[in-house]
Amino acid sequence: MSSDKVTALDELEEMHQQVISSSLLALATLLDVLSKTPAIRSATYSALKSFIKNIPDAFNEGNMKTLAAAILGAFQEKDPTCHSSMWDAILLFSKRFPDSWTSFNVQKTAINRLWHFLRNGCFGSQQVSYPALVILLDILPPKAISGEKFFTDFFQNLWDGRNPSNATNPDRLAFFYALKECFLWGLCNASRICDDSDSTHHFQVSLVDNILVKLLWQEYLFSVSLKNQYGVISEAPGNSLEHGNLPFHHKAVEPLKIKYSRSYFQELGKLGPMLAKSFPLIRSLDTPDGVRLLSVAVSLFGPQKIVQELHIYNEANSSYPDHKDKELQPELFMQVFKGTFVPWCLLEYNSSTSARLDLLLALLNDEYFSAQWQMILSYAINQEKSQSEPGPQDVHYLDLLAMLLEKARTEIAKRKMNNDLIHQFWSTPDEWQHELLESAAVAVACSPSPHVSSAQFLCAVLGGSSKDNCISFVSRNAMVLIFTKAFKKLVAFGLESFFSVVRDSCALLVGGSTTFNVENESSINKIETAQFALKVLGGSFFCLNTVSNEIELVSGILTLVFIIGWENSLDTLEEDVLNDDLKEKIKGRLRFDESLNGFCSKMNDEFWKSLGIDNRKRLGSNLVHFIRSVIFKEDKLVLQKDWLVYTLEQFAVDIHATGNLKFVSLVDKLILKIGINRVIAGCVENSLSPPLKETTKEEITSRAWLAAEILCTWKWPGGSAVASFLPLLSAGCRSGNYPLQESLLDSIFNILLDGALVHGESGTHSSFNLWPAFGDELEKVEEPFLRALLSLLVNMFKENIWEGDKAIMTL
Repeated sequence: MSSDKVTALDELEEMHQQVISSSLLALATLLDVLSKTPAIRSATYSALKSFIKNIPDAFNEGNMKTLAAAILGAFQEKDPTCHSSMWDAILLFSKRFPDSWTSFNVQKTAINRLWHFLRNGCFGSQQVSYPALVILLDILPPKAISGEKFFTDFFQNLWDGRNPSNATNPDRLAFFYALKECFLWGLCNASRICDDSDSTHHFQVSLVDNILVKLLWQEYLFSVSLKNQYGVISEAPGNSLEHGNLPFHHKAVEPLKIKYSRSYFQELGKLGPMLAKSFPLIRSLDTPDGVRLLSVAVSLFGPQKIVQELHIYNEANSSYPDHKDKELQPELFMQVFKGTFVPWCLLEYNSSTSARLDLLLALLNDEYFSAQWQMILSYAINQEKSQSEPGPQDVHYLDLLAMLLEKARTEIAKRKMNNDLIHQFWSTPDEWQHELLESAAVAVACSPSPHVSSAQFLCAVLGGSSKDNCISFVSRNAMVLIFTKAFKKLVAFGLESFFSVVRDSCALLVGGSTTFNVENESSINKIETAQFALKVLGGSFFCLNTVSNEIELVSGILTLVFIIGWENSLDTLEEDVLNDDLKEKIKGRLRFDESLNGFCSKMNDEFWKSLGIDNRKRLGSNLVHFIRSVIFKEDKLVLQKDWLVYTLEQFAVDIHATGNLKFVSLVDKLILKIGINRVIAGCVENSLSPPLKETTKEEITSRAWLAAEILCTWKWPGGSAVASFLPLLSAGCRSGNYPLQESLLDSIFNILLDGALVHGESGTHSSFNLWPAFGDELEKVEEPFLRALLSLLVNMFKENIWEGDKAIMTL
């Protein structure tokens, strides 16, 4: 190739570069000076992005200053439709050419325009621009950022542009998410900005102090103060307990511990005075955020340190001016705790209640816990007693105390699970038991007209709402007293039933005791007090295991629950079963579905196993007596069999009795429902509960009499001995799951044989072919025992349950 041609190619390449450079400069001029049309400017940003991405070599020393000023200074763009393409160009240019931020006077051009852009809320492109800010911070070279001043200006301008009054919810979310992300970025990347560890640490402290404390918190207090000054509610009622179940200080401290330790926060010397200065405003505004800030401070610095800061600053004539750096005297600490924090934290029920109770728990101290706990109980209980006016009150202090107890129980359980034994009162639940609390709980249980919320208080005191929640704040003796009062309220309700079987059963439960004297309460309150008692028992159900050796009390409570359940189930009967007058009378008593369902849902094999044999036997005996009474005294109500089936399925009970066709018909249906092994043999298949004890000879005989009575009855509505009972008896014997096969069958045989011998001689003579006595031949036998005996023998040999040697022994 000749030199002329080479020269021509070089000239062409140079001309090409000049054309591209001129085009870029023209685009920059178009952005900065000429274009007034948003669509053209947006296209220009896109064209610049394409140049940066595909022809980065076109950006050189000759045009970099001009192009950088135009691209990085594009934050003056006010049309939000252009901002997406603007950010694409700025971010890509900054990433490809990071030194461009130092190639011209950044502070006077791009940075100032960025501050202006942020102060104006990104000119309406919040959802596009805010997410790009943390990306920009990550791209900016350290040389272009003047340390603390840059970040202080960045967050101040960002905060000034938030426009809280006119912003939409998506805009607010975008703003606060960007604020959080940028703040965390500054903390996590401080080492990129600073030269050594000391300056890094100082930068982090300054960032927290200048942004979190001075800017955000003081701005928040000021804005809330203005809102309250003009009668504007600072928080919507719907958000009142948004974080109510867990103490806020645990939520707030946990993420901070990820990046820096507690000692780091303890160096924030300005936090104490700031809190002290803000404390009167925090109390007067009573917002959850303000209270939570105090909880965080207490959890970090300790109760005495924070109380000391608050007291010294706010006491104008403090007698402790020289004690700022010393531990607050115990007497003064307890005085401030009692006089300031207890009344404020138990002030009223509003959006800050949960946060104030968390603060009260955070202020508890190992050394003074007993005295502090007595102060809290005394104040709440005395305030409750002082509300003597009838009708609803503005503040129910027992409600607040119940909330406090539930929070304490949750905290105790959590610390136990985490093996956190630092504070004794959190690791020893007995420390929370106090005679004031016990006397208040017993007084509530004894009240003839307890408030509806009082049941929640007793449940919070007792615990036991689930098997994993059995931390109780009262002694076992107090628990027995409370359950005894609940039992009496249920008995009083049952004694006013319109059904004699209910009244008689309730009378029997207390008739033989010298300790149960039922109060003579008015009829009007007995339904409400019974509902109250069921709520208490349902909310502390698993505490029954704690007092399980009180057999008369525990079995009596459970018996009454089943009996009330039976009466409450009568509303499902067919219309012609109960007459209109009786329906109207019992209508007001059938209000217990929810309470009973919650109570009975907790009765499972595990519960019965833990309750003990003696309680189960006594309960089973009580229920058998009641069932028999229903069958023989309330003629139509026996049709309500679902309840009876459910009840008998809970226990392996003996339901033998003498009676009529109605009883045998019921037993036949129960056998079909829950199995012959359960009803006749007393064997519970596929159950977690062990047998009550080894079956005695007397119990076998008792169950054999039930089977003998069924066979002697012969026929009943819906079944007969031959068609229904004997096939089920044979099937039970063949199943291999009949533990009492031989002894029970032998006992049935002996009963029938003795009866046949006794009654046969005086019975009416019948002429029939004894061998073989099949089918209709047995119908000709009129004597019940002989007919039952023959039917049993025929069935046992026909089904090969008894072999030949058994026949020899029998004969």
